Amino acid sequence: MGYIRPGGHNWGPLNFDSLGVSYTVVMAVWSLVVVAGAWLMIHYRYLPFIRMRNLPLIISTVVSLHIYLVMVLLVYPLNGTFRCGAEYWIMSVWLPLGIAQFQVLMIQLLSVSGLQKRLGLPGSTAADPKTKPGIAGLWTRLQRMSVAQQAGLLTIVGMGVQLVCAFTIFFLSRKFHDFGVFAEKTSPGDCRRGSEWLPSIVWQYSWTFVYGPYVLYKIKDIQDIHYWKLQTILSIAASFPGSPLWLTAVYSDKFSTINKYWVAPMWFAPGLMTMEFVILFFPLLEVYQARKHRRSPVATISHWPQLLAHPQPTGSTNQPAPGPYSMAALNNALTGNSGQLLNFATFRDFSAENIRFLVRVAYFTDAWARAATTAASRRRLFRQAFDIYTDLVHPKLSMMPINIAGAMHVQLQRIFGPAANRLLNKVPRDVVAPLPFGGAGNAYLLSSFNTQPNQTIGPTASSSAHANTPVQPHVAGVPREFDGTVFDQTEHAIKQLVLTNTWRRYVALQ
Repeated sequence: MGYIRPGGHNWGPLNFDSLGVSYTVVMAVWSLVVVAGAWLMIHYRYLPFIRMRNLPLIISTVVSLHIYLVMVLLVYPLNGTFRCGAEYWIMSVWLPLGIAQFQVLMIQLLSVSGLQKRLGLPGSTAADPKTKPGIAGLWTRLQRMSVAQQAGLLTIVGMGVQLVCAFTIFFLSRKFHDFGVFAEKTSPGDCRRGSEWLPSIVWQYSWTFVYGPYVLYKIKDIQDIHYWKLQTILSIAASFPGSPLWLTAVYSDKFSTINKYWVAPMWFAPGLMTMEFVILFFPLLEVYQARKHRRSPVATISHWPQLLAHPQPTGSTNQPAPGPYSMAALNNALTGNSGQLLNFATFRDFSAENIRFLVRVAYFTDAWARAATTAASRRRLFRQAFDIYTDLVHPKLSMMPINIAGAMHVQLQRIFGPAANRLLNKVPRDVVAPLPFGGAGNAYLLSSFNTQPNQTIGPTASSSAHANTPVQPHVAGVPREFDGTVFDQTEHAIKQLVLTNTWRRYVALQ
């Protein structure tokens, strides 16, 4: 009968009655769910809407929260056999660390949204590498950090203070060992009560009553389609009762009966489980929606590449009209009126860098086709292409670089890398330096784009009259490999990325 009728948490032997077994089963099942969710997130880590969420931080947050959650769910079955000192360290380290990392994750929405808006400001797409050395430039570097980076820095400082407080309290209190300055050695139950435990819930209080509402206020006007705002609201709502009820359960005798079956730390469990759920399974919901769309008959994405590669005659009756999800429809939007698509990508999908890249590459390609064969034209076109590279491709100079494969980065680095390195080294853009480029060892670095404006390339000056003639190589300061196809592979990759992600969601909401 003791198994069927639980005797309650009484600091005696192990409690594997019906309630104890239930807690253990819940812990095991939920752990399997969390592990499966984390594995799926890692499996789909290359998808853009998962990459922008900072997957390493998500996994670290889930691990920290889950360590404490497992302890909470096993408090009743273990029935006091878990040492007070060990529980103190788990609650003083893993719970604050998990909550702090979760705060940084939630501020990602505000950070990404702010960066996307800044992409639309003139001259703000590329990061300025010039900073004062040493302490003098510290404030400048702090100001240049994104909101998420600033929050991460504050989290590191806060966790440092938390660890110092935890070590100090642990070694000065006699509750955890035979030496110390204050308190006395006491029973297992009384050991878990007292001021020693209060610093461990500071992060929980700050998230629920200070930082969380602040984040909600800052993101109130953001209407993202990635469920970030919704997951912030749900996590705060689920965490709201935790700290007050834990304090009441620990320090009020009126909760003594409840504490026998629902121990005080269990009040944190609903909030912790909600946090784990929203940061793992809301992104996976997007994965499911994307896979469901690709199987949908309305999604003609797989049909249109073949159609574009082998177009039907103009008068053919078998030629279907472009579907709303087709590459042709996307091209029409990019070349016709990209304003609405860019607005959607900036304020809701957070992929404006991709749309801006495609639009600017289209302008560059058109400018190349129209350019005259003069040195000034070639330098101007290289400058235009170099600005695209530094604004939207280079991992350090770009505020939000596009997501492309490593091989494409290498290809563009061979052409624009030397000039970008000079910019990173704080050398003015119009200075010529005899550094080797590529394997040939020729000095083709970024130089002034305003010298020799009337120089004609080719056998005669009359060749510059042909606007569509390809611009010839061998211009000082411009790499030999540079031509009008420099962005072709990257453009194709980004266009496919936009087609299967941003464009799909944009059309679905129209």
